[in-house]
Amino acid sequence: MGYKIPLNRHFYVYQPPRSLEAIEADIKSLETDIMAMLGDIV
Repeated sequence: MGYKIPLNRHFYVYQPPRSLEAIEADIKSLETDIMAMLGDIV
């Protein structure tokens, strides 16, 4: 016999997703970092 313990029900805390503007800013920042790294290689 076994018993399944639903850990999500006891320990999960909902965190709403970040705003699209924050995600877009992170992507743009990463793009500039990547372009700078590629500039160093070439």
